[in-house]
Amino acid sequence: MPEWPKYIDPRDLSFGDSVPHPHLPSGIELCRIESPEDPLFEQAYQLLDDEFCRSNEIEPRGVLIDRLSWRADQENENGFAMAYELLVLKVAGEIAAVRDHSAIVSQSEVTVHMSHVLVLPSWRRRGLATILRTLPVNFARRVAAIAGVPDAELTLFCEMDPVVPESPSLSNQVRRASYAKAGFLTIPAGHGYLQPDFRPTSLIHSDPDGPKPVTLDILFRRIGRENEVEISSSELIVHIERIYEMYQRHVAPEHMAACLAWLESFHTLPQKIYPLDKPTFVL
Repeated sequence: MPEWPKYIDPRDLSFGDSVPHPHLPSGIELCRIESPEDPLFEQAYQLLDDEFCRSNEIEPRGVLIDRLSWRADQENENGFAMAYELLVLKVAGEIAAVRDHSAIVSQSEVTVHMSHVLVLPSWRRRGLATILRTLPVNFARRVAAIAGVPDAELTLFCEMDPVVPESPSLSNQVRRASYAKAGFLTIPAGHGYLQPDFRPTSLIHSDPDGPKPVTLDILFRRIGRENEVEISSSELIVHIERIYEMYQRHVAPEHMAACLAWLESFHTLPQKIYPLDKPTFVL
């Protein structure tokens, strides 16, 4: 039976992910890219860009470079501390997977935005995705300690394409099933959460329709609270405010306007408690 790599802390694994995949490769090397000067940076970014640029779901290279300079012990003017991590998994010297994520600290809590994850085709369905879903928990713990809040509540925040019943996507179904297994839950569909337009400013300005934010579903894994099946509107809003604070570090105010307008309208909704369900059940 394969074993998890030593950098995986068993307490970070969800119940559904506790047993390694029977075909998990041995000797999986974890590479943390800490500088754009690292030769792996360009390779990692190119792989992510090739995968996500068509759907406008990846930021320009310069944004990721700037995020690498974020420090969890330095609050910004709004009281938020942030940190960013870009990771590569290698097997036998070959890049097998890439992921990145950001941690936002405020009010003695940590929300981790799980930005992009990519397992290369030849390495899929071998357990690497579980490692990539678990490493952000370790990152959250390390960031909390650096920020001086080692006992902070930790939440993983994931944006995912909505389910389209009339034209279901097999890849989306597979992704949702894997996240459900990993303890992620979601609020009912149709809430209208928006991710800003990540296209270069020049392209947005030349587009007669202007910015085109992307409507996505929100998935959560609240560490140690995976069995709770409700979330208050106030807690939900706090997580979204952290994510939007992160985006506003790089997205022009006029390009964030639709997102912030949606959030303001969400504030005014009368519903105070939202049921949480497995992402595979949301239609």
